[in-house]
Amino acid sequence: MGQPVRSRRTGSSVVERTVAKLGGETYSYDMMLLDQVSEDLGISRRRAQALARSGELRAKRLGSMWVVDPEDLAEYKLRRRSGRPVSPAVAWHILGLLSGVESPDMDRVVAFRARQHLLGDSIVAKLRRSRRYSRDLWRVLPSDVEVVLGEGVLTGAAAADRSWFDVVAPAARPVAYLAPSRIEEIRLRLGPLEDSADPNVEVLNSVEPWVLQAGERAPDAVVAADLLLDPDPRVRRAAEHHLDSLQASWKGHP
Repeated sequence: MGQPVRSRRTGSSVVERTVAKLGGETYSYDMMLLDQVSEDLGISRRRAQALARSGELRAKRLGSMWVVDPEDLAEYKLRRRSGRPVSPAVAWHILGLLSGVESPDMDRVVAFRARQHLLGDSIVAKLRRSRRYSRDLWRVLPSDVEVVLGEGVLTGAAAADRSWFDVVAPAARPVAYLAPSRIEEIRLRLGPLEDSADPNVEVLNSVEPWVLQAGERAPDAVVAADLLLDPDPRVRRAAEHHLDSLQASWKGHP
């Protein structure tokens, strides 16, 4: 790895990696280490790692290290300045309304706030910043990947409907929502390697019954919201456009 240099893009101290191998793809970036990211943001290294693991801050794994593109850091800062994110309960209710699902037991304040957000400007930035789930990166036996996915509800690019998602992107690890109880059962049964530097399945912890009962694939609105943090800008744009379209349609028939 090269010596720290000054990035012309952000002025931040970066570590230059002219060639990096990630998932079979070759990248040429000036990448920042988490220590540098935490110093830049004025947060602890543990907090920076949590942001990377959750996907709130786009980051990549290189061996045992997390690295961040300075442009992704700049975008995170911009999102952080854009106001408070909606609460997880409100974010899930927004996605439920866009999916045609509304629980009669929903808190009236949460339901009111969700509707107000949908009647306002684009909800994309608010959904991007909301923390709707916790995430686990697992390495399991290849034969066990389908076992994990069979216990949950598929989301991510593999679950996106081709009527709105026409991006041809490199194959990514599968992502699925699982109930907390199922996650614990699978941990005991399969013994996955957790927080792996080379995960082959991503597990999202969800307590939303309507998502977990959706069938094999999550509803379109949920899939699009989950893709807002994808590292590929083409994927993010497709997700943004679809959510804007769903919001416009909902406004026509609230």
